[in-house]
Amino acid sequence: MDCSNNNYPLIHHLTAMARKSGSLIGMPIVAVSGHNDQAAQCDDGLPRTFEKLLTASIGVDSCGKPALRVKFIDSCETQISCKIESDNILDQIFAYDATNKTFALVLNQST
Repeated sequence: MDCSNNNYPLIHHLTAMARKSGSLIGMPIVAVSGHNDQAAQCDDGLPRTFEKLLTASIGVDSCGKPALRVKFIDSCETQISCKIESDNILDQIFAYDATNKTFALVLNQST
């Protein structure tokens, strides 16, 4: 993404990234290291919403094409409880890397 297209709706970016293999269409990802800070807690004054964080998590893969940066964790602990939370849990599934100043979607891959 650059200044000419970063204002497009999220659906535009996701659609443009889709890759095809045979009859299947998939979303490209690139696994990242680092990204150990909670992105929603970043103190740079910018609003953090699911759509903005997901858009900010778009990077470039080894093909030189857009792909979602993802950080994998392994956990069996759930975040959901019966009490009503004021924060949207989906806004919290992103990580930040202060060194590279990049965001990543956090995915759980239990083994």
